[in-house]
Amino acid sequence: MDATGTADDRCAFDLASGHFLQAVEFSSNLIAVCRDDRIIYINRAGCRLLGAAGPGCVSGDRFSGFLGPEYAALMRESMTPFAEDPAGTPIRLYTLDDRTRDVVLKVARLDGTPEHFLLEARDITDHLRIAHGSERQHRILERIFHFLPEGVISIDETGHILSLNPAAERLFGCRASEVIGQSIDMFMPPRLRISHAKAIASYRRRGHSDLVDNTRDLPAIRRDGTPFTVELRVTEVPDGEHRRFIATARDVTEQRLDERRMRYLAAHDSLTGLPNRALLEERLARAVTRTVRRGDVVALYFLDLDHFKPINDRMGHEAGDEVLRTIARRLTETVRAMDTVARIGGDEFVVLIEQLNDAAWAAKVARKMLDEVLKPIMINDREVRLGASIGISLYPHHGTDCEVLLRRADAAMYRVKGSGRNAYAFFEPSFEQPVDAVAP
Repeated sequence: MDATGTADDRCAFDLASGHFLQAVEFSSNLIAVCRDDRIIYINRAGCRLLGAAGPGCVSGDRFSGFLGPEYAALMRESMTPFAEDPAGTPIRLYTLDDRTRDVVLKVARLDGTPEHFLLEARDITDHLRIAHGSERQHRILERIFHFLPEGVISIDETGHILSLNPAAERLFGCRASEVIGQSIDMFMPPRLRISHAKAIASYRRRGHSDLVDNTRDLPAIRRDGTPFTVELRVTEVPDGEHRRFIATARDVTEQRLDERRMRYLAAHDSLTGLPNRALLEERLARAVTRTVRRGDVVALYFLDLDHFKPINDRMGHEAGDEVLRTIARRLTETVRAMDTVARIGGDEFVVLIEQLNDAAWAAKVARKMLDEVLKPIMINDREVRLGASIGISLYPHHGTDCEVLLRRADAAMYRVKGSGRNAYAFFEPSFEQPVDAVAP
């Protein structure tokens, strides 16, 4: 304290002596005692905050001199208004070393000394800087959220909608104000809503779900009931004690249809729509696997049309194409829906049939196929007749490998071709030597 201080000042300073003085000197906040507006005591932390080398640099100065003009005039008039708010006043200090510091200033009148006040200032500059940075980051994220091309929906732990970005509004055909607070299952087909409610209950109980942090396609409906396919990814984000989820969604209806078309074209014959060789081999492999478990028979029929080339030569390829489409339809109608009729090139077809009891059943099916091929076909008011040569291999009698079964059915078909045609034959186990053709 300045030696020129008054007796009242010394009395006030005495209040800041002893154990109290030790405490305030260790405080990280500014602690000062003022007579009206003038500083008569300040701790080391206060000196650092005000940019002073020591207490003597500010002793006797007006504390209001460190405030901006809007607060300085009020403090020079009286400190009492500042003492009325026990929570403190957010205020900015202008220091001796030309810095600015944001503080929360608390003022309390000292008992028995009406002109003396105890001041405490807590520096919140860094906290505000972090908060402002977070606010700026939040504004940036809000802009990203607003302009993202994907629909973004925030959902609480009970499955109720908290917010939608504009892309989500367009995606589901609604305004955010119409759906906020409603269950997200409003965008699901009715058949999925019960399972969704169970999944939410399970997640809240177990804290785990296969849907979270995985991207998957799901059926969805727009506000007007229009169905579409949505690619959805759900992520849990921290939100204090509560769970909150962000769902990112985009309409993939056309994309998935295009992908299915491409997969279909890659696996089917473009003329007849029948499975091609690649899909046939895939189905044959699965059929063999199933038959191993069941213990029954798989039959593979390799069918080549007889007398097809003259139709192309005399009537043209369009007529030939119509004949192939007709044969494809007849063969398909001859077998069960679970069976496969494939076209593997030219006038060659392969039929795969599962769950047969024995060779006798396989022979019955072959005769039915021959009967269908033998029926006349009308092309441009002209009657066309064909026959077929059919070779048959059976799993497991004639092989356990898909390629072997196909090759042996093909070999049996060529034996029929060389033995008069318009018949069928089973592959003969003696090293790819088929038996004589059997007439239907």
